Amino acid sequence: MILATLLIMGGYSPLSFAYEREIENISSLMLNSIAKSGKKAVAVVDFTDLQGNVNELGRFLAEELSGTMANAAQGMDIIDRNHLKSIMAEHKLSMSGLLDPNTVKKVGQISGAEVLVTGTITPFGDSIRVACKAIDTGTAKVIGSAKSDIAKTVTMAELLTMAVSQDSKTKGQQQTQTAQAGWTGTWMTDYGRMYLTQQGNRVTGTYDYMGGRIEGTIAGNVLSGTWVQTNNNGRLEFRLSADGRTYDGVWGYGQGVSNGIWRGTRQ
Repeated sequence: MILATLLIMGGYSPLSFAYEREIENISSLMLNSIAKSGKKAVAVVDFTDLQGNVNELGRFLAEELSGTMANAAQGMDIIDRNHLKSIMAEHKLSMSGLLDPNTVKKVGQISGAEVLVTGTITPFGDSIRVACKAIDTGTAKVIGSAKSDIAKTVTMAELLTMAVSQDSKTKGQQQTQTAQAGWTGTWMTDYGRMYLTQQGNRVTGTYDYMGGRIEGTIAGNVLSGTWVQTNNNGRLEFRLSADGRTYDGVWGYGQGVSNGIWRGTRQ
């Protein structure tokens, strides 16, 4: 990739990957506590604020923790979060209701989860406190806990303000928009044609320039990850437009994204 003029698009700061280390640490502590209890079936529910409200950051972090626990768990079953949400919706149960011990027990009964991992997210200045608990669904007692502070980047702050609970009409419109704005497809970019595949919140792909390859994670409408070419490698951050037809992006060598712009249009 040719070195471009140093440029960061206005208001466009990189998503820190430090949160991944914090999620791995929480995952390790949770799994150790659950293993000591002898429980085998575990489900991670959406994280909430202190009032029990779910936002996009809470959902994103819960997805990340669930995936990390699934990769590291030995002798345990991590219940699919989409399956859990379907069951809760069918029985008209909300995340805020998990503050009630009776609701915790009911979720365990209908989902088969022996342990629910819950979490709260609280902003503190330049960081976000993530506090998790492992709750035995049979007794509604806490059998483990962990907490960590994650750097509050621009993207994290945006997700923190994006509420998940909307009326059915708004929710339907957003689901339609999301379906149209997925990353899978062919893109014409500043560095040639690019081919992306999205699976869940993960994106992989290739692009024409110098045998390029991409791998990243989605948070809201932002794809953050790495690029690798035959001559170099680094990080990238792409922000998808509301209609899903274009994206604005930045890239950099090493850990930064300050070396140039990388825009694309869906073909």
